[in-house]
Amino acid sequence: MSGSAGDDLLEGGLGNDILDGGSGNDTFVFLRGFGSDVLVQNDSTSARSDVVKFADLNSAELAGFEKLGSDLIAKFTGGDQLTLKNYYYSDSYWEYKINQIQFADGEKWDQAQIKAHTSVPAAALAATSEADSIVVVGSMPMEAGGM
Repeated sequence: MSGSAGDDLLEGGLGNDILDGGSGNDTFVFLRGFGSDVLVQNDSTSARSDVVKFADLNSAELAGFEKLGSDLIAKFTGGDQLTLKNYYYSDSYWEYKINQIQFADGEKWDQAQIKAHTSVPAAALAATSEADSIVVVGSMPMEAGGM
């Protein structure tokens, strides 16, 4: 499902969908039971504001955000997930980022909060030839390198 050059409201529905907002201020709606959707965002329009609304999912139902390669995956306790393609491609490529995520319970997370809630799977962590320390606390790994 693709949006236009204007402001779009995209809701994939049941099944596995690919949502592409195009340019403009886009709102992507994701509901319980939608399955595994993929959001493709590539909008370099200045001052744009793109939002993901988890319209019937509370922040407590989020099993976690996971960084897999350059993608961000929002996983929910019921098995649904939303993949934001290239979200972590590069900090300088802001056109791949969502400005805000909104939950049904009123929680609103900006990019800094999304990053703070994102974990990296242990399989994705790799030590270097330096004296690295990798500490895993629960599912939130923290790295310290070159100590």
